[in-house]
Amino acid sequence: MLWIRADGDYSEVRLLDGRSELRDKSLAALTAVLPPDFVRCHRSCLVNLRHNRSLHSGSGSRYWLVMANGKELQVGRTYISGLRRELGID
Repeated sequence: MLWIRADGDYSEVRLLDGRSELRDKSLAALTAVLPPDFVRCHRSCLVNLRHNRSLHSGSGSRYWLVMANGKELQVGRTYISGLRRELGID
């Protein structure tokens, strides 16, 4: 799994092969059962740090992760310090 995005009462799971699957669990419920490699990067997104390529910052306190497949995921300001700590760049 690359990342998991909230989709109403469901969660969309993006897989390594590019497919998506819909799960009937919330992000909070999934966080409780996933390994610690999965961390919040946004209020609506969990990311698998094993498949993170880089973290970037832009103007106006904007941050985003680039995943191994090239997809860019927005990082919320609330989550940036914890994410930097998990990545070992704090």
